[in-house]
Amino acid sequence: LDWVPDGGKLVVASPLPNPKQPGFPSDAVPTCVAMIRGNLYSADLAGRLWKRNGSYDPTEVPVTGVDGKPLLHHVTGCVSDGLEHIYLVDMWGTPGPPVPAGPASTAGTGSVVEFSRKTAPVLIAKGLDFPNGIALAKDGSLYVSVGSTCTAQGTPFPYCAKGGGIIRLRSS
Repeated sequence: LDWVPDGGKLVVASPLPNPKQPGFPSDAVPTCVAMIRGNLYSADLAGRLWKRNGSYDPTEVPVTGVDGKPLLHHVTGCVSDGLEHIYLVDMWGTPGPPVPAGPASTAGTGSVVEFSRKTAPVLIAKGLDFPNGIALAKDGSLYVSVGSTCTAQGTPFPYCAKGGGIIRLRSS
């Protein structure tokens, strides 16, 4: 994670370690940042959530279901209410890219996970086709882009027949 102070010189604020497992991605790729009560969190393409804790080196925060399995595999977006919750977009439900089977192998496996400092992480939406960005409205609704790998027209993939779009989720 980089920071640009007033002088304009780029400074590395927190280096993220590369994933331990070989595969995709092979390097740390931060995809979003969010704040909870003054603490900076970031997530990456390897499905990891990091808390900066005011120190230079971030700490990985486990995001697992009640069964102990990871709820994140390929984070592409996040948003926070600023108080207790971060909502994370997981583009697909398996580690690594949809190769060699192709994108159809991971179509419909995307999800949105709610992370809280006080309670266990919760899967709040699943079965999404390649979700990417996320926004939180004043009324608590979440808006998520889907079909983010789909072209506007002429796509050969059946799951892209409608193209990309935005769905609305209600937070609990």
